[in-house]
Amino acid sequence: MYNILAAIGLITILAILFFLYLNNIDKKREEEKDNYDLAKYSDKCKNIEKNTSSVDEVHKQIRKVLSDPKERLEAETRRRQYQKELDDLSEERHKEYVIKRTYSYKYESDVFDMFSGTFKAVTVSHYRPYRYLAKEDIITEIQNRYGKEYIVAIDLYNEWIENELIREFNGEVSLGATLQRKANIISSKDMNMDKWMANHHK
Repeated sequence: MYNILAAIGLITILAILFFLYLNNIDKKREEEKDNYDLAKYSDKCKNIEKNTSSVDEVHKQIRKVLSDPKERLEAETRRRQYQKELDDLSEERHKEYVIKRTYSYKYESDVFDMFSGTFKAVTVSHYRPYRYLAKEDIITEIQNRYGKEYIVAIDLYNEWIENELIREFNGEVSLGATLQRKANIISSKDMNMDKWMANHHK
């Protein structure tokens, strides 16, 4: 009985030691990963990767530089500042697309209709573009649908470009980000090209 208990105790101790060993390895990997990312914000780490032959040596040199508390603090401060700028930019872009999507509500049905012939089904619920429209085709559509003179139709066309309802590249016009990638930025219930095509059995 004593031998069995001793064996169980030994196995338990070995299991705990093995767990601690694995945990230590994971911790070191996380530290290396964080150091590698932090190195991008340290002037002293800039040329380490370029001048070092092995991955292990790169991590070793980075660890050595960042072991200086002053250097590490400076790098961490720069990283936080960069991330804040990214977050601010992302938030600002989000606000811009909300404004553009709000503008698009007035025209979305007509724009989806205009581009319906340029999309084809790839699955039961998803469609993708396979050709483009010409600028003059869009302007003609605007004239016909809204009863506008040519010059006024061009102004509206340019408004659509500015608000990314449509996108023009090398004379070819496609559906823009506001009505494609950002179509549901305000609400998941908003209309998008897939829903429009399905609703109209295209």
